[in-house]
Amino acid sequence: MEWGGARSDLAALGSDWARLGNEWRRRSVAWAEKAAEWSRSGDRRLRAASRAAISLSEHARELALHLRVGAFELLDDASTRDE
Repeated sequence: MEWGGARSDLAALGSDWARLGNEWRRRSVAWAEKAAEWSRSGDRRLRAASRAAISLSEHARELALHLRVGAFELLDDASTRDE
């Protein structure tokens, strides 16, 4: 995919997207850990909340993947673009 903008702008944007992808991946892991903790609880409300936490974890993981793919595309485009 071809992105508009100067090489340095594309590289900066790619870097930002990669950072955001990493942040959302960390959030995904945190929600998965919380879901596992809550699923072992004797409290019905926490077990129900664990299902919501699992869903949040899955969505965060998908968002992280899309951000990382976009980041690689931006960085690739920046590396092949002439100033």
